Amino acid sequence: MRTVLEGPEARFYDISSGAEVAYKEVNQHGVSLILVVVFRRRDDVCHIVTAYPIKDVKDEIERKVKIGRWIPI
Repeated sequence: MRTVLEGPEARFYDISSGAEVAYKEVNQHGVSLILVVVFRRRDDVCHIVTAYPIKDVKDEIERKVKIGRWIPI
């Protein structure tokens, strides 16, 4: 998860939860996957809310930006 937070491919602000969302393609145990991390920052410390792998991040981004839930940062 540190890899995603330190060098995300993109970041968003989730207006519903007040959290930030970042994603990045990572390699874990020889498997390549896209990992989405939802987190909040407090005093320069990231507090992870949740993290999940996703197959089609582009569709999720388009859907959530279109409905106004995620705002690109």
